[in-house]
Amino acid sequence: MSSAMSGSALPVLALPHPLILLPTGRITFPVSKAIGEALLSLVRESDEQPLVAAVPQTAPEASLYQWGTAARIIRLIKPATGNMKQYFLLSLNGVTRVRILDNNPDLPVVNSGVVYKKVEYQGSTGTPTSDSIVKFKAAALKLL
Repeated sequence: MSSAMSGSALPVLALPHPLILLPTGRITFPVSKAIGEALLSLVRESDEQPLVAAVPQTAPEASLYQWGTAARIIRLIKPATGNMKQYFLLSLNGVTRVRILDNNPDLPVVNSGVVYKKVEYQGSTGTPTSDSIVKFKAAALKLL
């Protein structure tokens, strides 16, 4: 794994409720101009496809869930010139689960921007514990 995967701060991107991105999954959805421009800068500054933490919301207009997925930006389509109300179209490819370490009420909601938060990467070695499976199922049901 790359040095970016060892644990650090990632830009956190709120996924609109009820979207969820799992590791190895792909998702495409519209993002606001502000978020699109911030992600475009991130793509331009990086030598490879940058990582973001794609974190679902617990409910519409609610705070973000504590767990998300580190994802690579695989495509970012800018709206046609002259149409300023149109959204960017973002495609992400999930890499691994991450937990937001400095989770607090001021985490962004959809289209409010991109902020950097400390994350902890979930190890992919071994079998998940039965406790973590129960927690995952409960969280998935809550989000659905």
